[in-house]
Amino acid sequence: MFLFAIGYGVGPQFVRCIAQHRIPQALFALVVSLYGLGAAYLATTLAGYDVGSAAGLYSGSQTNSASMGLATDAINRLGPPPEETRKLSDAIPVAYAVTFGTMGSPILLGLLGPTLLGINLEEVCRRYEEEHGIKRALGGPGTAWYRFTLRAFRVHGSR
Repeated sequence: MFLFAIGYGVGPQFVRCIAQHRIPQALFALVVSLYGLGAAYLATTLAGYDVGSAAGLYSGSQTNSASMGLATDAINRLGPPPEETRKLSDAIPVAYAVTFGTMGSPILLGLLGPTLLGINLEEVCRRYEEEHGIKRALGGPGTAWYRFTLRAFRVHGSR
């Protein structure tokens, strides 16, 4: 129900955006997909991981929980002995947990994404802030910067 409501609310905006920027969006999606699959394949090959660990590594590095279920189903359909099936299936969530939220995808999205999409991310963010009345002030709400920090202590019982 939640996913339906989100899709219903932002679906038209998503479709309009894709329609306007077809080629850059498709190219960016392709690069991110190939990067994620290639990085997981390379790491799995170099480390000598089994299929279960490889599937978990891919799922976690892409924060794609659905692929865990697909990998588990694929392993079950391969028909290895029950002990091997359990071992491979148990490796999936372990590798997922280790790689969940890794920095590879955010770095790729933050650095390469704006270039592929042909936007100046800093300028787009600045315009967004202006349009929504966001003021940047040092020490303002939402920042951790303070112009002065003062700590004073009084010791009782002394002169």
